Amino acid sequence: MIDITKHEEEPQPSATEEKRREVSRFSYPYYHLETALQVARILYNQAGGKASFAQLASYLGHKDESSGAFIAKAFGAKLFGLVHIQTQNVSITPLGERLASLQPGSQRDLRLAEAFLNVPLFREVYKRFQNSTLPSTREGLLNILQSTFGVPSKRAPVALKMLLASAEQAGFKRADPNRLIHPVPAGLMEKEVSLEAKAEEREPTGVPIPLTQTSQTGITLSKVHPAISGFLQELPSEGQYWTENQMQRWLDAFNAMIKALYPTEEKLK
Repeated sequence: MIDITKHEEEPQPSATEEKRREVSRFSYPYYHLETALQVARILYNQAGGKASFAQLASYLGHKDESSGAFIAKAFGAKLFGLVHIQTQNVSITPLGERLASLQPGSQRDLRLAEAFLNVPLFREVYKRFQNSTLPSTREGLLNILQSTFGVPSKRAPVALKMLLASAEQAGFKRADPNRLIHPVPAGLMEKEVSLEAKAEEREPTGVPIPLTQTSQTGITLSKVHPAISGFLQELPSEGQYWTENQMQRWLDAFNAMIKALYPTEEKLK
């Protein structure tokens, strides 16, 4: 059995080394899944879901956004499908938000597995060994990464370390340390996906308001600005609950929208 108890993070190659090295056929991160989850949790809990590169670098404890380690963490989180990167901003994805907020359980296990399989190299290795055991030695795995998946020899040790660490963190080695087994059984997976689909169909439920209904203030709801209707649809369904953070973000955004759509007389002067 391969020892993967140590998950220390690898130093990033210099720009010169990057130019010299070969390119892998399949993308992989320089940091494991838990580091990507840290990026998502910081965006979710401290940044309201979106931050500039400079802000996120500061939150992660880096000197500035030009840090090679920071860039590797941000783009690693992108490979796992936890963040979007656009120009100089990083925003959390629905998957990242779920993993930052879900409690331990089958739903979280399902999302962790999804994040692991989002990484091209990890997904290909999983497909290759889905019905068989992994090579019994580290050297055997390194050879497979190089010969079958085109990982350059100098970078194969890093790719292997991130693969095994992330597989363990996502639960793929829970049932058998010598195999990659999906952490959620097929039957339970179908059940969870079905429950989630039904929940999405119900959103927004609560108490439906007919478009022609007139409110107590005499305003016909069909005349309400579409942006407000859209925001109301973001409210949780009956029996579902928000965290304090989610509620505050919704209230802040709704308040800003109302001020923009319906300025006061003072603002118009």
